[in-house]
Amino acid sequence: MLSLTFGADGRPAISLSRGGGARLDPRLRSTELDGAIATIPYSAIAAFLERPSLLTKDQIREAPRVLAFRDKHMIGGAGLEAYIRGLKNGDVNQRYNVVHVGDEIRDPEDGDLLGYQGVYTATAIIVDTGEPAKAALTDSARETLEGDRLLGTDADTPLNFVPRAPEKDVRGQIISVIDGVTLIGQYKIVAINRGAKHGLEPGHVLAIEEAGEVIRDRTRKNEGGVKPSRSFTSKVQLPNERIGTMLVFRVFDRMSYALVVGATNPIRIADVVKRP
Repeated sequence: MLSLTFGADGRPAISLSRGGGARLDPRLRSTELDGAIATIPYSAIAAFLERPSLLTKDQIREAPRVLAFRDKHMIGGAGLEAYIRGLKNGDVNQRYNVVHVGDEIRDPEDGDLLGYQGVYTATAIIVDTGEPAKAALTDSARETLEGDRLLGTDADTPLNFVPRAPEKDVRGQIISVIDGVTLIGQYKIVAINRGAKHGLEPGHVLAIEEAGEVIRDRTRKNEGGVKPSRSFTSKVQLPNERIGTMLVFRVFDRMSYALVVGATNPIRIADVVKRP
C-alpha cells in the first residue's frame, strides 16, 4: 500500500505502508456517453496529413502569392512576415493556408491532367491589407518560398474517420506520393487515381497490392533430346501480392489522397489499390 501524505514542512511525500486485512471487491463503474466513440480521431493522424490539396490551373493563376519576405529573408518560417501580392478581398486577421505548387498529377490510364500537387507549408495571418499586403507566418510545416500560393482555409476533411470498405468495386493505382520519396512506408500520404466519381468517400479503406512482375518462363528444360521451342521461354505475368492498407481521407472528383496505415513491404508508385 502506498500512502500519500504531507510532511512536517508541508511538502507532499509518498511512503510504503503494510496492507490491512480488508477484503477488496473491485467493481465496474460506467457512465453514459454523449455519442459514439470515434474510431480514428482526427487528432491521432493530423500530424501525418500535412494538408495536401489538388490545385487547378485557375486556382494557381488567381490565388494570392508570396512576393517576398521582410528583412530580405530568402525563405520563410514561423515568426517571419511575408509580403503578399494579389490579395483582393482579404481582411486583417484572416487566415490562409500557404501552399507550395508541386508536380503535375496525371492519370496514367489516359494521360489526363488531374491538377497540380499542393503541399501545405504554413498558415498566413493577414496583418496589413494593401498591394502588397503583409502577413505573419505561423504553424510552419516546411519552408515557405517566394511564389507559394495562399488558399482559404477549409474544413472539408472530417474530424474523425470510420473505416469501412467502399460500397462499389474500386480498382486503381498509386500515382504520386508526398515528399517525392521512392519507397513508401507506413504513415506516408499518397495520391491515387480514383475519387468521388468512382464512389470513394473519406474513411474508405483500400488494400494495396504490389504489381506483379512480367518474367520469362525459363523452367522448361531440354528433356529427351527434344529442343525447346520459343513457347518454353514465354513471358508470364506474376499475380499481385497484398502488401498494405490505406485510409482515404480527402476526395476529389477523379483522385484522392490516402494515408498508408499499414505496410508489410515497401510500397511504390504504380502499385495497385482495390476494395479489400
